[in-house]
Amino acid sequence: MRVRKIASCLLVIGMSVQILMGIVWILCNFPSGWTYPEAEYYISVADSWVLDEYTGVLYPVLIKGSQIVMGCLGLPFEGLLYLVQIIASFVCYSAFVILCRWNRGRNPQSLLRGAFGGLYLLTVPLCVQWHLSILPLSLLSSLFLLLLGLCIRAAGNDEYCGRNLAVWMGILWALMTLLAPDYWWIALVPVVFAGILLVKKNGLKGLAGFVIVAVMASVLALGTNSAVQTPGSSGKIQRTLGAAMVSRMVWPNFDTTYFFWPDEIKAVMNFEESREISTYADQVQRVFGPLAEKTYGRENANEMYWQMAISCVEIRTKEIVQAIWRDFTAYLFTPWRVKNQLDGSGLSYSGWNYDKMKTDTPRLTRWYVDYGLVSFRVGLIVSACLAAWKMIGRFGGKNKPDRKKSGTQGCLRKGRYAGYVLVVLCALSQAVWYTMAGGGMMDYRNVPVVILLWYYVILYSTDVCLKEQENYEKQGI
Repeated sequence: MRVRKIASCLLVIGMSVQILMGIVWILCNFPSGWTYPEAEYYISVADSWVLDEYTGVLYPVLIKGSQIVMGCLGLPFEGLLYLVQIIASFVCYSAFVILCRWNRGRNPQSLLRGAFGGLYLLTVPLCVQWHLSILPLSLLSSLFLLLLGLCIRAAGNDEYCGRNLAVWMGILWALMTLLAPDYWWIALVPVVFAGILLVKKNGLKGLAGFVIVAVMASVLALGTNSAVQTPGSSGKIQRTLGAAMVSRMVWPNFDTTYFFWPDEIKAVMNFEESREISTYADQVQRVFGPLAEKTYGRENANEMYWQMAISCVEIRTKEIVQAIWRDFTAYLFTPWRVKNQLDGSGLSYSGWNYDKMKTDTPRLTRWYVDYGLVSFRVGLIVSACLAAWKMIGRFGGKNKPDRKKSGTQGCLRKGRYAGYVLVVLCALSQAVWYTMAGGGMMDYRNVPVVILLWYYVILYSTDVCLKEQENYEKQGI
């Protein structure tokens, strides 16, 4: 048992080093001087209030509020916005850790461990840059993890399967949709899970409450977004399944398949333009889509997208399947794959995101990111060994704790596996979503929740191991 304790302590030390490096990085880059193209768009939207169908109304409102407050003080508005994002992330991440912990009492030790876990997730290198960016990714990951934590707590404790769960589910779902319309779909997994828990606990009364809250949240969020959105205002391809398919299935073969396209498609782009579109994935959204929709109209263009996608699938089936699998595994195992991508493997935006991140502090960023990715691999391997050791001890060991005495305070074991399934489904659904919505260029900023869940595995393993070690010591084992 001493070996497990030593391994757990080493994991805690490794996490503490990441926290310290992350805090230093945040202080050195606050407020950052670099922005993303999407950030410039959000700033312009906050002034013009002309939103496209991809944009939610809430984030421009936050930008405008920050501009007003900081304008009165004569300071850059980014400082307040980043501060809000950092505080919200720390609070939500800490709440997620506390909600998912084995020992769920409200004692100071539990709160302290929750705060430590919140700092660890806050300083994950692949996610920390979004806390200092004019992008809604930080707030989206915070709200999603908070909703996920509430569902996991409710799965393990029937007392939380009541009105409060339904209300919080509706509020968080609506906020995420107002930040990014796609999250109405992406957050469906924990929302449906919450609905199942409510029905299981409260029967028809729970079903009625769930339906009422879900409908109210959807109408509020989707209705508010629709009221202020102007489809096509940003010059992007329309937000349809056909548009996603042409980006997923056809790129980067616009030029290699050019001479096989019908005349209607050739009328939209010449060969040189098709080559340019094949060079950069975002050209499908910003060049080809707007040209097709301007020439043929949105409805006819969408039909053309489907024809192109189906045609490419028939011709390049193996190539497309391989590309989809490559992106799917990259999104599902992002912390593992990003290090390889930064070393030059595969097609992705990882290098571009990393270059942005190290603009102000190149040396510190290199050390920080390298340490975070390597320590993740080491920590996950150690966590797997600890889990294997635990399984061996459970089935064949002699020194097993008395579970009737040690227990798991405030948590019913029957909900533990349901929580595991929920976490896996959330990771899988987001990996599938962004694999099919992307254009062959993996972008790790799409899946901050998946990244954080992978890092949480290390935190969870360490917490469980230390908790069981406490039980062993209490029993004198």
